[in-house]
This record gives sequence, structure tokens and C-alpha cells, in this order.
Amino acid sequence: MDLELRHLRVLVEVADAGSISTAAARLRVSQPALTAQLRRIENSLGSAVFERSRRGVMPTEYGCDVLNRSRIVLSEVSQIRGLDPRRVPQKGDLISADVGGFPGSPLWAFGARLETLVPAENIRLQTQWSMQMLLQMLESARLDCAILRQMPDFEIRLPDNVTGQVMVEVDPAFVALPSGHPLAAQEEIDLADLARETWVGEPPDDSGMHAHFTRACRAAGFAARLEHLTIDSLAAAQMIENGRAIALTSSSAAEPQGVAIRPLRGTPIHRRLLLTWRLDSPLAAHADKLLRLGIEAYLEIVRESPAYAVWSRRHPTPLAPP
Repeated sequence: MDLELRHLRVLVEVADAGSISTAAARLRVSQPALTAQLRRIENSLGSAVFERSRRGVMPTEYGCDVLNRSRIVLSEVSQIRGLDPRRVPQKGDLISADVGGFPGSPLWAFGARLETLVPAENIRLQTQWSMQMLLQMLESARLDCAILRQMPDFEIRLPDNVTGQVMVEVDPAFVALPSGHPLAAQEEIDLADLARETWVGEPPDDSGMHAHFTRACRAAGFAARLEHLTIDSLAAAQMIENGRAIALTSSSAAEPQGVAIRPLRGTPIHRRLLLTWRLDSPLAAHADKLLRLGIEAYLEIVRESPAYAVWSRRHPTPLAPP
């Protein structure tokens, strides 16, 4: 069986849903039919994409690679369909800017500040889960610059025509838990104190976040029970508010009703933020200003977070050196 786009969409839908039954409902097919189709796809690939359990499905190590590439292919097709044949690329002048970032990055605040360089109506912003997708879009001139996340001990190789600088040296991950949780009374929480909790998180991606989280939990003396996977932040917030799970969250996340966000003592889980740009982009001539705008955008969104205020009192210099 030859792989088709519809097969890739099935794999991504199953991964995002976290269970075959939920994916079947979203795809409007019966669960047995989807199970049979998934088995045919895996047989065609020659290996299992998912591990099945009573709690749902989790991508295998091989499956993570397949899903990352599937998302890239589907995004490429979406980009092709969205091409404007009337658009003529501009060279040399700051006529337009295509800017990318990951969900939870300070992309929108950064885009607003770019209006000091580029006309607002010509700034196009988009988010992508995959770091490799963002890098490919930079390399192929579909993006001028992008904000990337880099986990400790996880290398990001920039294409030859792309460069960048560290924008934020330490961007901490916090924990979101029910506001009535006993640990919510603390200003900071030890990761080890969360050993018995059930977690909800995003499906594994190519950023290295899941590996970093797993290593941090092991260093704290436990294996995290990551039982729920979703990219739906509202669904995750509802699970937390209802006491069904806790979650990692970004330093800039707002506290939904019924949810408390607290820093983790010692910052065991964190990432770098990188600002990258294409060497042949007109924006490259303004690299210093881009970096300054990126830092300002980051500070704008984290200053709205009470949890970040607590964390920053103990860590006064998280930003990259000027």
C-alpha cells in the first residue's frame, strides 16, 4: 500500500486525540474501521507507530519520527494551497516579513514590535509545533525569522543560510495544578513532591521537551505518570481544574479560573529561546534590533505572570547577555 496524504492525516489525528475511539469520532468513522486502517498503515510502514494501552495510544520512538515528518508534509501541502500567485517577493527592502514561532512563544508581541521596521499590514505570523518545520521554512525562504525553543542537551542544527542568537538563556517551565491543591499554598514547589500526581501534556514532538521532562523527573526520584495527551489548552485547563491532572506550563501562561501556576524550585525544567533569521533576508541587516525587540516581547508577556515574578526574584538575570 502506498502512503497517501489521507493516511498521514489519520496518523496525526490519532496522535492528537490520544485514543483511537476519540480519533474515530473526530474522523466520523467507526472505531473498528479506523483500527483496521491504522493497522494497514503500520504494516505498510513496517513498524508500529503507536503503542496501545487501556489509557489510549502513545507514539513509539519510530512513531514520533513518522508523526513529525507527517506534520511537516501536511503543513507543506497547506502552504502550497495557500500560495498567492499575485504575490511578488521583495528583495532588499523591508517591505514584508514572514515570522514563525512555536505555540507559547512571544511571537505575537514580537510581531507587534516589528511594526517599527515593517508595515503592519505586511507582517505575517504563524506558529508551528515542529522545530524542524520552522527550520525548513527558514531555509526555503518561506520565513524571514523565527523564534525557536531549545532544550538542555538537545542540539539544534541551523541550515547554512540561517543564523541566530540566544534571546533568553533560561525560560522556566512552571507547574499548573488545581487551585485547591495543598501544594498551591506554596510559592514554589519541589518537583519531587509531584511524584504521585497524574500529568496531562502535549504529544511528543521534535523539540526534546518530553525527554527533558522525563530526565528531570527521574533526577527527582520518580517516573512521571503522563496519562493524558492533548494540544487543546482549554481541555487541559479543565482537567486540571477538575483535579484529574496537573501539567507543565510556560512561564507566560495566564492562570485560568480554578488553576494555580507555581514555579518549580531550582528550575529543573527549562529551555532556551533562540531568535533565528535567514542570512539573505532584508531583516538580517537589523539583527541587533531584532534581538532587542524579541527580548522586549518576552518581558512584556512574562511580566503579566505572578508566578514569573516569584521566580525572577530568585533568578534576576535569565536573559542572554547583550
